[in-house]
Amino acid sequence: MFARIVALSLLAGLLAGVVTTPVQLALVQPLIEEAEGYELQLEAAPAPAAAHVHEAHSHEADAAEGHSHAQVANDEPSEDKTHRAIATAVSTTLAAMGYALLLGACLAQFGAANWRRGLLLGALGFVVFQLAPAFGLPPEPPGVPAADLQQRQLWWLLTVACTAGALFALYRAWAKRRPLWAAGALALAALPHLLGAPVLTEVHTLVPERLMSDFMLAGLATAAVLWLALGGVLGGLFQRFPAAQR
Repeated sequence: MFARIVALSLLAGLLAGVVTTPVQLALVQPLIEEAEGYELQLEAAPAPAAAHVHEAHSHEADAAEGHSHAQVANDEPSEDKTHRAIATAVSTTLAAMGYALLLGACLAQFGAANWRRGLLLGALGFVVFQLAPAFGLPPEPPGVPAADLQQRQLWWLLTVACTAGALFALYRAWAKRRPLWAAGALALAALPHLLGAPVLTEVHTLVPERLMSDFMLAGLATAAVLWLALGGVLGGLFQRFPAAQR
């Protein structure tokens, strides 16, 4: 039983990584390369010139800088791009396998798993691990300063735990017909956001807001593809290879 869950989960993670990697390379990678151009410009600029706040950028400056940094990204050696693509594929697949083990353990609790239940569980995983934390700590490209890493990790863990607990409480409230549980679930989900995510009060960067918003949307879209592919494939595998009857 345990070996079946692990084997199918790892296989689903591998397949989901294969599906998600092209999306990652198409949507997110170009934005990372563009942001790295701004980051290099900030590092090379003198101290007074480096103290630009991204809100102060004009549309004309954004357009001119975007053109120059897109050219820098295109000038990257093809060998480096190949290495980066391989590293992206490996990291995406390993992350998918890790999430798949967690998802497989949850899916095994269902009596009869199928791709529909897997898809639903994958969507819930996206909400818990990606969407809910993004309300306080959205995905950010290179070149954008962030708050202390340990504080952000602790807030992320708190948000994941509260969101997962809230979803479970909502399910129990619906199953047991207890509206007070639903109210408690909503309060639990809101708790980390009421406490507030650790963010910097002032951000000095050359990365324009347009790029930051595009990166956030691209990152969330890629994560959604990963979780939905993971849930659907894993549910289908559980249905195709059911547990042995004793």
